[in-house]
Amino acid sequence: MTDYTEIFRTHLQRHQPTRWAALQTNPEGAERQLAATGREISGQVDLAQQQVLDRWAQTSTSPRSAEAATQARRVAEELVLADWLGPDERTQAETDETGAYTGWEDGQEPLFSDSRAPLAPPL
Repeated sequence: MTDYTEIFRTHLQRHQPTRWAALQTNPEGAERQLAATGREISGQVDLAQQQVLDRWAQTSTSPRSAEAATQARRVAEELVLADWLGPDERTQAETDETGAYTGWEDGQEPLFSDSRAPLAPPL
């Protein structure tokens, strides 16, 4: 089992309880599936980290350092986990057909209420 297995398990428990409950109908199969998913995520992170380091090597003259490897790992994890970890069920249910969030509580509103309004130029 990998750390990614636990990250995936925790995400399902907290943010996708329906999917988690469906997995729990067969606990032994669920454990195998979670472990396989963790290994798959780990492999994808390793590959993405190497790709990030390769790209950095093409654009930078700095040597590969432990710090660069750590930064590349974090970038790779963010990219890979964003693909694997789906949205929160509640948030997903509170979006319109365009994917815009509609679950604002009374007194709250989006930062930009009119998506057609142009953004101010940078200073």
